[in-house]
Order: sequence, then structure tokens, then C-alpha cells
Amino acid sequence: MDAPRSFPAKDSSLAPPPALGPALEETPPSPRNRKWASGSRKRRAGPSLSPWELQAEGRAEPAMAEKFDHLEEHLEKFVENIRQLGIIVSDFQPSSQAGLSQKLNFIVTGLQDIDKCRQQLHDIMVPLEVFEYIDQGRNPQLYTKECLERALAKNEQVKGKIDTMKKFKSLLIQELSKVFPEDMAKYRSIRGEDHPPS
Repeated sequence: MDAPRSFPAKDSSLAPPPALGPALEETPPSPRNRKWASGSRKRRAGPSLSPWELQAEGRAEPAMAEKFDHLEEHLEKFVENIRQLGIIVSDFQPSSQAGLSQKLNFIVTGLQDIDKCRQQLHDIMVPLEVFEYIDQGRNPQLYTKECLERALAKNEQVKGKIDTMKKFKSLLIQELSKVFPEDMAKYRSIRGEDHPPS
């Protein structure tokens, strides 16, 4: 077996390294890498949608949508190159050295391309829970949906408390008006209320 070739650190200002063997074209991302690209995005857009969902709904600004498209393209290529690299090293043969070298160079170039996109998206804030969803193999776009559902449930809970307090206030004023009619009449005059609440 040939000794593995060493790869010097690559300067980001240099052009991508030449292929070190027979041409191995970068294949487009496999369908399984697009498992979040369809279906899950067909949701009703709301004011709390993430930038990615706004882009999917066609509501993001063209410049911002282009930046996300650019980043998504680089990420998909990078993931696909990692997948192909795993296939090569899982059953490595001496004849695969050239292909392995080229894939390593593709990965280095891909990391540099992704790092360049970072400067264009420095103001985008991503909740930590989104990364937890990804680590768990869940669709990260479900995060927005579940946040809205939790907010709705909390809103209903708070609304119930407010309605209960309003009813309590109304009943309290009615009972106080029976026991202290003069004092409550003064109270209503200060409040600008002509009649006690029914």
C-alpha cells in the first residue's frame, strides 16, 4: 500500500487545489439529504417564522434569500462530499488514493466557502434549541411550529386568568355595593361609573 500523501494547510487566498488523480466530479446532493426541503416547508407563514421559512414562503427579501440559497448550496455539497469520503475510507484500496485526495481537497475548499458565507449572515440569530433538534435527527423547522403552539397554549392560560380576575372584580364590587353603598357610590363617581356592574 502506498504511503498516505500529506496535504499542507491551504491559504484561503489561493485558488482551489488541482485534482490529484483521475477526475472525480462532485455529485449533486442525494435525495436523502433534502429530506427537509419539501413537505415540511408547506406551512402557513406567520409573523414569527424563521428566515429560512420566510424564504420558503417567498416572503424574504431577494438579497437575503439569495444569501441563504448560496449557503444552502455550499452546505449540501459539503455534506455530500463527507458522505462520499466515508464510502471511500470504509473500503479503502490503494487505487482509491487519488479519489481520497481529491475528496479531502473538496472538503477543505467547501469549509472555506462556508466560512465566506459567515460574513454575509453574521446578524442572523439561531436559537440553541434548533441545533438540539438537528442533533436529535428532528426537522429543525418544527421548532417554529412548536414555539407557536406553546405560545398559543400560554396565551389561552393567561386569558383564562384574566377573565377569572374580571369576574372576581365584578362580583366583589357587587357585594361591596350591598354592604357599603355610600362608599361604593363615591368609588364609582371617582371611577366615572354611573351604575354598579351587573
